[in-house]
Amino acid sequence: KTEDVMVRYLPDNSSFNEKNLQVSIDLNGKTKTWSPKPTGNATLEGNLLGTIRTLDGANGEVDLNCLEQQNAELHCTLGLVSSEGYVVVDDTNHPQFDNTEW
Repeated sequence: KTEDVMVRYLPDNSSFNEKNLQVSIDLNGKTKTWSPKPTGNATLEGNLLGTIRTLDGANGEVDLNCLEQQNAELHCTLGLVSSEGYVVVDDTNHPQFDNTEW
């Protein structure tokens, strides 16, 4: 806890969720509380959506909501910018760099 921010975490052997992680921020006399949102479309609230790697295979309008994108060949990725002021990125299934040689 600091003068303006308080982090509340209750370990419960599960992924971060609205019950076990909360961050409260005091700003201009008002307190705003953030917590991870449930997975699925609820995580897109405020997300400015993302990009696709290529237009090859696209036929007409392309939906940048990757959770709704049906064409896997477009390699859609969700945005890293949100009007909410934060974005939760789950990169669990992506490669990680370590000290081993390639």
